[in-house]
Amino acid sequence: MKRNYLTISQVAQKLSLGASTLRKMCLNQAIPDAVKPGNQWLIPLDSLEKITLPNQSRGWELGKPRARGRTENTLEVPSMRNATTKIAHKIAVFNQAGGVGKTTFVRDFGYELSRRGKKTLIVDADPQGTLGVFMGMEPAIRPETDSFWHSVYSGNETQKPKVLPTGYENLFVGIANRDLKRGELELMDSEDKGRLRGFLRDIQTEFDFLIFDCPPSISEITVQILFAVDSLIIPVQTEAKAVVAFGEVQVEIAKAQKRRLNLDLPKLQVLGVVPTMYKGQTIISQHHLRETHELCEAFGYPPLPAIRDFTKVSAAGTYRVPLMVHDRNCPANRDMEQVVDQLFPPCPQQTSKM
Repeated sequence: MKRNYLTISQVAQKLSLGASTLRKMCLNQAIPDAVKPGNQWLIPLDSLEKITLPNQSRGWELGKPRARGRTENTLEVPSMRNATTKIAHKIAVFNQAGGVGKTTFVRDFGYELSRRGKKTLIVDADPQGTLGVFMGMEPAIRPETDSFWHSVYSGNETQKPKVLPTGYENLFVGIANRDLKRGELELMDSEDKGRLRGFLRDIQTEFDFLIFDCPPSISEITVQILFAVDSLIIPVQTEAKAVVAFGEVQVEIAKAQKRRLNLDLPKLQVLGVVPTMYKGQTIISQHHLRETHELCEAFGYPPLPAIRDFTKVSAAGTYRVPLMVHDRNCPANRDMEQVVDQLFPPCPQQTSKM
């Protein structure tokens, strides 16, 4: 009977492990039937469920022992009893510039995925807590322990990151608040760049999508997210300053890719660039949209459909609801549907239900 084999990188991505550690396990014959016919190890797919990992802290695969919490922990590997085990798509909505529509995009992108039956968690990574506000969570008046990030920066390995229901089917939110500023300093002191990645192992099999709304800066939280996710979506406002700043986004992505390469982590995939706040009736906005498409071609990134700018889009934030809930007839909803269709085309059965 023919066996299917995976490379070290493929197994590392499936199990959210470090490739260097997997190589050491292969050398020590800790992985059943691993073979090395050439320059790389190959691991049988049906052997994944038999892998037993040594006791390590959650930060182990990045070479940094956890500075807080338990000194020893048996890493829980997602069950691989069949090849269809669900592990969430982990996506960062990333642009270090502020005011480009990241939070609005995450809110409506997450809602559209949930509307299609995908269990989705949207996570705020900005101490201002805007995503939580947009979802009616009022993070400023909630206790610190309600924050998604509390267990991460405190190093409490006995507690999963806090996930809150939004009241919408399949849609959940992880909020942030002002305490994240202090928590970020704690993360910096720990020097554990893989801490968030470790904590996501506890929840990544519970969702179809984990979507992070990155802060408008390159901070410790941003670095943690870029180590933890698998892919990026880049919102770019169709304004002159935002298009010019797009080159800086590419610089930061290149830095993140280099850090991941040094730590044997799979390369981040850029799913696409989404033009935001597009005013299609103005010549200047049309010009900046063309510029954005030219930059996408230069960097090899897929351009996504533009999200048009309407008063209703910002009004939805005021009313603390997704745009589709606030006004399902707003044309920007159609734009978001097209974005999701391009990224994750619905199967025929899903199309017939919608």
